[in-house]
Amino acid sequence: MTDAKEIPEITIKMEKGACLAGAVTSGATGEPLAGASVNLFATRDPKVPNYRPFGTGQFIARASSDGAGSFHFDGLLPGFYCVEVRHAVLGGTRCEVVQIAKGSGARGCGSRCRSRARSAARC
Repeated sequence: MTDAKEIPEITIKMEKGACLAGAVTSGATGEPLAGASVNLFATRDPKVPNYRPFGTGQFIARASSDGAGSFHFDGLLPGFYCVEVRHAVLGGTRCEVVQIAKGSGARGCGSRCRSRARSAARC
């Protein structure tokens, strides 16, 4: 039997992530678009020179819009994100850059996502 060694206490602090929610709707009719592919990429501040949102960020997550056109992502850290939306009705890809502010929190995330950061991908 070996001598027992004392292991120092370790404290891990984790920041609660924020929630980003939105709806994909038709720009022509306002009707919700179910089944849209919604990809989330980390990106940088769009105010920097030569900013290009497409293909410039790290892939974070993927979701599909539900029957009401709604989608959401949980556990996001503060920063800028590109919400990339694809749907046959759109005839291409749309991207909206959103910012999640520090301290926006994760109150009510899940199916009842209520964050200050919201995206309405109206195309």
